[in-house]
Amino acid sequence: MYQPTKLFSVEEANQTLPLVSRIMQDIVRVNNETTAILARMRRLGSQGRAQRLEESEVELREREGQIAEYIEELESIGCLCKDPLLGLVDFPSRRQGRTVFLCWKLGEEEIRFWHELESGFAGRKPVQEGS
Repeated sequence: MYQPTKLFSVEEANQTLPLVSRIMQDIVRVNNETTAILARMRRLGSQGRAQRLEESEVELREREGQIAEYIEELESIGCLCKDPLLGLVDFPSRRQGRTVFLCWKLGEEEIRFWHELESGFAGRKPVQEGS
């Protein structure tokens, strides 16, 4: 069972969004760079260019390390990176006596949705619903 280290109110989660947004922008950017490196590695592998392939592997490991650091930074705030491609972040919260996630997507101006722990992004409901 999931045990959050911190529970956020909607207001507390919204206060973290400037920092969380910057971190998620970095995660999405580096993740896109990783995708480009992987595509380059596939091309290089098929062309038999071992030296460039090794260089790309080093770049890939560096990017993976950067993503891990950014995710750790989010976790130190108390939230979770749920999708590094889309920029989804969940904030543990309490709703009607149970733990749920406040859900935010990169580009949204504020927390407007929540979902059950198991339902994910597809199960998002408006924060105001059933308060």
